[in-house]
Amino acid sequence: MTDSAQQPDSPKVTAQLKELVKDISTFIEHASGDQQETLLELLADWRILSLLETSKLADQRQYSRKPCSMAVNCATQDRVFKDFIRNISTGGAFIETRAPLSVGQEVTVTFLSPNDKEPIKVSGEIVRHDSQGIGLKFKTPSEHLEAMIQSL
Repeated sequence: MTDSAQQPDSPKVTAQLKELVKDISTFIEHASGDQQETLLELLADWRILSLLETSKLADQRQYSRKPCSMAVNCATQDRVFKDFIRNISTGGAFIETRAPLSVGQEVTVTFLSPNDKEPIKVSGEIVRHDSQGIGLKFKTPSEHLEAMIQSL
């Protein structure tokens, strides 16, 4: 799973990754047992560090998330589509979507909470994109939004 500020999807990056895998495979084939063991230790350390960094980022969230399943209308400069909010906080939301969107893109979302009669409309910026959907950071959260989230 990728979870970065930018996700390069270019053929150039794919080619570079394939070349890197080829180089690592060649290294492993010609490495001594000690070198292979050292490589495995380094990879394990790298994986642990990666998991710790992910955990630290989760701990740094300004607002706690609440799981949900709310229909949402989304609008960008060039398209309108419907999807589902899977979790939400005062600061943002994760929207399950397959729409071709990119990090940095602005999206306006409109949704109706189960406990509200008036829809909530808020703009945000995509800060994360993966195969499951987008992470949206709200630009100016409202008191109405905060109250709605607390009622979930």
